Amino acid sequence: MDWVHQQRGSTADRVQVVTTVRPYPHLIGLSIADESLNAFLAEALPRQYDGELYGGAGVRVRVERDHLVLQVLGTNPPAQARVYGVGARRWGEAVEFMSDHQHPEVNFWKDHRREIHPVEETALRRRSLRPHDLMSAVLRRYALWQGANWCDSTVTGEDLHVRWSKGPDRFETASVLTHPACGIPGVKVIPEELSIGQQLHLTYPPRPERAARRQREAPEDVRASFTGETVRSAALGLSGFGLGLDSCSASQRELRALLALHVFNAGTLGAPPARRCLDALTCYDLIMSPRHDELVIFATAPDNVAGRLVGSSPSSGLPGLRIECRPAGDIFRLVHLPTGARLTISRRDEPPSCDAAEHEHGWDTRGWLTVKDPLGQQEITDLAALPPRSPEMAELLGAILVRVATRDPAQRWAIGTWFHDPLGRDREQERSGSGLRRLWGANDHWELEWGGYPSADDLVLSLTDPEIGLRKLHVAADDRHTELRFHRAVLRTTHLP
Repeated sequence: MDWVHQQRGSTADRVQVVTTVRPYPHLIGLSIADESLNAFLAEALPRQYDGELYGGAGVRVRVERDHLVLQVLGTNPPAQARVYGVGARRWGEAVEFMSDHQHPEVNFWKDHRREIHPVEETALRRRSLRPHDLMSAVLRRYALWQGANWCDSTVTGEDLHVRWSKGPDRFETASVLTHPACGIPGVKVIPEELSIGQQLHLTYPPRPERAARRQREAPEDVRASFTGETVRSAALGLSGFGLGLDSCSASQRELRALLALHVFNAGTLGAPPARRCLDALTCYDLIMSPRHDELVIFATAPDNVAGRLVGSSPSSGLPGLRIECRPAGDIFRLVHLPTGARLTISRRDEPPSCDAAEHEHGWDTRGWLTVKDPLGQQEITDLAALPPRSPEMAELLGAILVRVATRDPAQRWAIGTWFHDPLGRDREQERSGSGLRRLWGANDHWELEWGGYPSADDLVLSLTDPEIGLRKLHVAADDRHTELRFHRAVLRTTHLP
C-alpha cells in the first residue's frame, strides 16, 4: 500500500481520502471518500511518463458488483485491496476522469492487464526495501486516527513517521500501538510534538540475526542487494577482488572516468563537459552493472539513455562513443572508439550475447553515430581539452560513477542517481542547488562540487561501506569539505548549501 503512505501538498491542501479500513487475514478493505476517489485511483494505478513509473507497480483492477479489487500481479497468495462502494458505473466515471487528466506513454493497468511490464519489475525489485510489514500494520489500525483533521506518513529507511493534526493524543495512540493484545508486535513507538501537529516515529529495534544472515549470503546476493541488479547479473560482475564494482580493465577505467567527467558537470557551475548535457542521464531510473571488460546499464528507458550517450553528430553524446549494434529493440551495444571499451544499455535482466559478424539485426539506429563513423573534429578537440587523470584518480571517479544508483539494504544511505532520495528523507535538500555540479582538476588533484542530492554523508558512505566500498579509500573532513584520498589521488568534495 505504498500510495496510501504518502505526503501530498501542504497541510492546507489535505482532504480526506480513506474513511474506513477493514483488515482481513488475506486482504484489506478500504472505503474512499467519493470526492477523493478519482484522484486516489489516478495516483494508485501504474503508468509511465518519459520512461519512468508512477503509481503502484503491478497493480491491476477487477470490477465487481459493488466494489473494486486492486490486486498486485505475481503475488501468491494474491495481495489484494477491496475498495467498497465502487461499482461499474462509478468506475466508469473514474476512468473518464483519468482519460481527461492523464496522458501517459503507457497505462500499465489498462494495456498490460495480465502481465507485469519490465518497467514494473524493476520498480518492484527496488521497492522491496520499504518497511512493508510496518506500513501494513499501521494501515490496518487506521481507525486510531479517525478523528484527525488530516493524517499522512513518510518512510525514512526502515522507520515510519505518522503525522496528524487535532484528533487523538499521541501518547494514547502510542500506548495502543504497543499494547500486548492489539498493538504491533515488537515495534518501538516514539511520540513527538510538531509545530503543525503531532507525530509518531515507529521503528523495529535492530535484529542481530540480520548480521549473521549477511555473513552466510553468497557474494552475488550481497552485491545485488546494494546495486539493484538481478543475482544473475551481479554474479557476472564478481571478481577475485571482492564484489567486482571497481575491478576492471584499463580501458574500462578510462571510459568510466570519462563518463564521470560528463555526468558530474552540469548547469552554470559546470566545467566545459557540461555543454554536452550528459548530466541528464541521472534523471532516468538506472541500475549499474559493472563488469571487468564491460559496463552494463539497465534502464527503464534504454532508447532514451542510449540516445543521450551516442548522439547523432560529433557535437552531441559522449565524445568517441558509437553504437556497434542493436540486437533487440531494447538493447544497445556501444563501443568507445578511443579506448575500445564496451558499454551496453538494456531494459532486460541480462542482455543476450551478439554473435553476428556484421552486427546487422534489422533494428533502426535512428541516425546515431555508428562504429563506421570516425572521430569528428569536435570530438578530437573536446577530448584533447580534458585535463589528464592519473590511474588512481580515474579509478576513484569511476567508483563514484558505478555507485550512482546504489543504496544500503539496511537503508542507512542511498545515492538515488544524484536526482532524488529513494529513502524519502529531506525533500528540501533535493531542491536546494539541484542541477549544479562541477568536477574538474588535473592528474592526482581534483575537486567535486554539487548541490541537491545526494548528501555528502551518503556519498562517503557509499564509497566506504565495508561490503561495497572502494578498498584503501581514506576520508578526511572539516566543516565545509571532505577529502577522498585513494593512494596518491585526492578528490576534494563540497556539498553546496
